[in-house]
Amino acid sequence: MKWQEKLGQSQLVKSLRRWNHDSRFILINVVLAFVLLNLVASQAYVRLDLTRDQVNSLSESSHQVFSELKQNVIVEAYISRDVPGEIQAVLDPIIAQLQQMDRVGGDRLEVRIYDPTTEDLKDRAVSRGITGQPVGQSTMEETSVRQGYFGIYLQSGEKSALLELARGGALIENFEYSFLRRLKELTEEPGPSGIGFLNAPGTSGTYRPRNLDEYTPDNLYWFRMLSENDMGPWMDVAVGNPVPADVETLIVSGLPDLSPADRFFLDQFLLRGGNLIIMTTPFEFSLQPPGPMAQMGLGRSNAGKAHISDKLEQFNQWLESYGLRIRSEILFEPTLAAPEMDLQGQYMVEYRNPAWAVYSQQSGNLNQSHILTKDAVQTIFPWTGSLEVIPNKQPQVEYTTLVESSEDAIVSESASLSLRDMQEIGRSTEDQYVQTSRPMLVLAKGSFFSAFDDKAMEEIAKGMQGLSAVQKTALLQSLRNQRLEVQMDGTESSIVIIPTAYMVSDVFLTNESNARIFQVNMAFLSSVLESLQGDTDLVAARLKTRGVDYIEGPPGWFSYLIPSEKGFQVVFQWFHILLVPLILAIYGLIRISRRNQKRGLQND
Repeated sequence: MKWQEKLGQSQLVKSLRRWNHDSRFILINVVLAFVLLNLVASQAYVRLDLTRDQVNSLSESSHQVFSELKQNVIVEAYISRDVPGEIQAVLDPIIAQLQQMDRVGGDRLEVRIYDPTTEDLKDRAVSRGITGQPVGQSTMEETSVRQGYFGIYLQSGEKSALLELARGGALIENFEYSFLRRLKELTEEPGPSGIGFLNAPGTSGTYRPRNLDEYTPDNLYWFRMLSENDMGPWMDVAVGNPVPADVETLIVSGLPDLSPADRFFLDQFLLRGGNLIIMTTPFEFSLQPPGPMAQMGLGRSNAGKAHISDKLEQFNQWLESYGLRIRSEILFEPTLAAPEMDLQGQYMVEYRNPAWAVYSQQSGNLNQSHILTKDAVQTIFPWTGSLEVIPNKQPQVEYTTLVESSEDAIVSESASLSLRDMQEIGRSTEDQYVQTSRPMLVLAKGSFFSAFDDKAMEEIAKGMQGLSAVQKTALLQSLRNQRLEVQMDGTESSIVIIPTAYMVSDVFLTNESNARIFQVNMAFLSSVLESLQGDTDLVAARLKTRGVDYIEGPPGWFSYLIPSEKGFQVVFQWFHILLVPLILAIYGLIRISRRNQKRGLQND
C-alpha cells in the first residue's frame, strides 16, 4: 500500500510539473487571476486626485460636518450629462464628490443623482426650483441648443435649500465648500456674525464702487459683501467710543490715526476676550494712470515712488505693547513673484511682479501644522512689508508664525512700484537681501496684560479736546474705574497681524487674471475670520481653491551675462528667430553628407 501511495504522489508531482510548462494551463490561470483581481477592485472604492491643489477630493470639512448632522438630509442633484466636453470636464469632479459624500455621509445623508433626460425628471427639477438653461453644442454639420439642468436640492424636515451649480454663465468652482455652507445653513440656526470693521482716519474703505476708477487698493467693498453673504452682516465701529459688546472680532485695515483714547478702547476690547485682525502696509504709494504718451508707448508710467509712512512709528508704539512690530521696509520676492495683468493698462500680457509675493505649501513658506495654514494652497501678499515679534512684552501670549518670507527676499526703504521697474528687482548688486526668513503673518494668542498704566491714562486726558479740566478729570476717573489691567477670567484673545492691507482690495477685480489673487486671498482671510469666531468646520474645504501660476523668469546664471529683463527678451527673441533656420541648415548638411557618402564621394 505504501508503494502505491508513493507512486500516486509521484505521478501527481509529475502532472503538476507538466502543467507548469503547459502554455494553455498558464493562460487559463492568468485569465482567472485577472478576473478575480477585477472583481476585488470593483468592490473597493479607490480614487486618486492628481490635481496640483487637490481640488477634486473631499477634505476633512466634509467628514466633520457630516458627523455633526443631527437630522436626516435628502440631497437631490439634477445634472444634465449630454453637454459639451468642456462642461462635462467640470461636472465630472462634482458628480464624483457627490458620490463620495453619499459613501461617507452616514445614515443622516442620502444623495440621489439624476440626469434629467425624461419629461418627468425635468418637471421634478423645475418643481424643486431648478430651471433649465440653454446649452449650445456645435459640430461640423450643425449647431444645436438644448436645455440643461444644473442644480442641487437639499431638504431637512420642512426646510429646504437650493444650490445652483451654474452662476452667471459659469459653473461653480469650489463645489465642496458651497455645498457644505448650504448644508450648515439648512441644519443650523444662523446667528450674528460678531465681526466689526473699524472706521477711522487712515483705514480702508468699504463703499460700493460706482465705476472702474473707484476700484482702488484702499477699498474692500467686495471682500465685505462676500463675507457678509457667508457669515452675516458686519458692524461698523467708530473710533472715540468703546467697541460694542456684540463685536467678537474687529478688523483694522490700513494705517489709522489712533488717539490715546482709541488705543485704550481697543486695549480693553482685547482684554475682554475680543480678537483683532490687523492688516497694515508700512509704506505709501499711489497707482497713477498712464498719460497719453505712455499709452502710445512713447513714455513711461509708474506707480509712484513708494516710501515709508510717517505714521508707522506712532502705530508701532501701540503694537509694541502687545509684542508685535511692523518693520519699516518694502519687501520683494523675486523668486516667488505673482503674475500681474498690468493694473494701469499699459501692458496687455502678464508680467512677474516681485512686489506681490506668492507663499504656498510647495514653496515651504506656510506653517504646515496650524489649522489656518496646513490646508491652504497659497496666499498672496501684494505690496507688503514684514513683521518683528517681541515675545517678552506679553509673557502669557504664544506667538506663532503662520507665514514667513523666503531667504531670497529683498527689502528696501523706497522703490518705484511700476510693473516695468519691478522687472529689474533682483538684478542689481545693490539689492539688500534678508539674512533670514521674515515673519509675514503672526498669530498672538493667550492672556494679555493691559498696555495702559496710570501714566498712559494721563495721556488719554491730554488728548481730549473741547473738554474742561473738570470734565476731563471726571471722564478719566470713569475710565479708570472700568479699566481691566489683565485678561478677564475665562477668556482668551488673539491678534492676527499681516503687513499688507491689500490682500483683498477691489483693485484686483478690474480684470480676470488678477481676480484669481482676490479669490485665493478671500478664501484664506474668510477662514481666518471664521476660525477666530470659533467655527473651524469649513476651513479645510474653503481653502481648497485653485492657486495662481508662477511665471518663470530667466535662469539665475543668465542674469550675470545679461543683467536686465529687456536684454533677456532681446536675446530670447533672436534665439527663436534664428533657431528654425539653424536646424534646417544642420539637417540639410547631414542629408547632403549622407547622399554623397552613398555615391562614394568624399567631402572636402
